Amino acid sequence: MGRALVLLLVAVASGLLVYWLAAPRFLSPANTAPGTVAATGPAMASSPSGSELPNTASAPAVIPAPRTPQQQARDALEAQRAPFYARLRVLGPNLEAFRSAEDDPATLELYAARDDPQLVSQWLAQIVQPDAYRYGFRHVRFFLPGSPDGVERYRLDSEASLDDQGLWHAFRK
Repeated sequence: MGRALVLLLVAVASGLLVYWLAAPRFLSPANTAPGTVAATGPAMASSPSGSELPNTASAPAVIPAPRTPQQQARDALEAQRAPFYARLRVLGPNLEAFRSAEDDPATLELYAARDDPQLVSQWLAQIVQPDAYRYGFRHVRFFLPGSPDGVERYRLDSEASLDDQGLWHAFRK
């Protein structure tokens, strides 16, 4: 009888040890049940702020709040712009980030990786003139890196607007 009790205690202790070692891997947020959403930040094409999303491995799963009709319309518009954003990603090292402006979804913001005013005229000819209007943009803001000792990471260099004939005109700020 004593021997059986010892074997039973060893089996239970072994089972608890295996569970204690294996459970964190099986219960991580990456393996959440269907219908739950891991906590993440807002979706952007590319973030010029340099901030990263929080570590979702330690964040609890949350259910997102319902989207307003305005948010749903903006999400649909951004989904339609996906081919345009894919083309912008091909520009490589010269374009650090891009997004539609938070205050106006018809405004495109382009962030340069280096301080070169010639990029504005290149982007106006290669990106803005051929496709921006077709994807719902009516205004473009060009940002160049700020001074190394300055507070702002980017400074507004130029803006471009569409005229009645369908031509884009850039002007420096």
